[in-house]
Amino acid sequence: MQCESKKHKDEAAFDLHADYQDWVKAQDFYPTLLANRGTALFLRDGDEYRYMPVRVGYKAYQMIQNNRGTI
Repeated sequence: MQCESKKHKDEAAFDLHADYQDWVKAQDFYPTLLANRGTALFLRDGDEYRYMPVRVGYKAYQMIQNNRGTI
């Protein structure tokens, strides 16, 4: 059962990443981020984004989602 539980956690994390990326793409600063990093903007190593501003933003987004449900 641990494998099944881990799978659900991984799916939830994946959905949060997708939601975060959609949120970033809707922001007025997205073109600037995209110009700076191009297609590498959302590259990850596991659960961590490689580009520090995106990583920090995701951590904040994750905390807000876990505590309040919206950003």
